[in-house]
Amino acid sequence: LAVSPMSTLTDMSLRSVFETPGSRHVANSLIGEGLLVAAAEGVDIPVEEADHILQKVIDSRQENKSSMCVDVLKQRHSEMDFINGRVVALAKKHNIVVPVNQAMVFLVKSLESKYLGDKQTWDTLQ
Repeated sequence: LAVSPMSTLTDMSLRSVFETPGSRHVANSLIGEGLLVAAAEGVDIPVEEADHILQKVIDSRQENKSSMCVDVLKQRHSEMDFINGRVVALAKKHNIVVPVNQAMVFLVKSLESKYLGDKQTWDTLQ
């Protein structure tokens, strides 16, 4: 939820993303919005568990870029609709405002639209 779009928009490895000041704040915002939507859907994910999972990614200091980033670099449709896009769609269903996830969807899909053109889908943001 946090790692993929952050790596994509910065074109950085996971390690580099989380060595950048402010990255944890952005990640926490994305995850917090996701947890609100999950709760509205009846899925209880403790904040501590979400934080633990993110910390494991950060501690792993992975040098790879996210698969979403690789998709964009290779000019393919990314999985954005199924990650942050799903959070945005479910948030709409429950009238929850998720501005950080919505921004990530808009920004990644805007990058994709450079090479997808008319094949780009914008349904998630409408």
